[in-house]
Amino acid sequence: MTVRKTLVILLMIPPFLHAENDSLRLNRLQQDIRIMESRISNVMQTQNQVLRETQALQLELIRMESNSDSLNQKVASQIAENQSQMENFQAQQVQTERALNLALDQFQEQFEDQNRVAAKLEAQLAGQINYQLLAAGIAFLVLIIAFVLINRRSVNRSLASSQASWNHFQDYFLKNN
Repeated sequence: MTVRKTLVILLMIPPFLHAENDSLRLNRLQQDIRIMESRISNVMQTQNQVLRETQALQLELIRMESNSDSLNQKVASQIAENQSQMENFQAQQVQTERALNLALDQFQEQFEDQNRVAAKLEAQLAGQINYQLLAAGIAFLVLIIAFVLINRRSVNRSLASSQASWNHFQDYFLKNN
């Protein structure tokens, strides 16, 4: 009997699971429907707002078309004024270019003068450096010669002193033997 009860229970479980899944799907679908309804409501509000703005723009367009003749006259006068200003500007630009060219020429002359002065200073510095190097080389050579002479003198004194000591030793050794 327990086997039968177990089989009956096992056979009843899948319909319960399906029923539970269907209720979850139903809840999800209802939520999706609510979300869609809110989106539709938002779209409808936006559409109404766009319609109102379109009507306002159409009224504005009608007003603008009525004012187009006066605007055309204003534009024509503004164009004429702009052309005269442009001609004045071009004349000023020509004068400015001439002044700029003169300034550039003067700057170029000054730059070339500075380059000449820099070249002269560089030559002078090169001469001074060569002179200083030559003087340092001569001083170093004189110092080496002085060291060599002092060294020879000291070696000669040492040799003389050694020779004298050797001679004195030989005299002493010969006298005592």
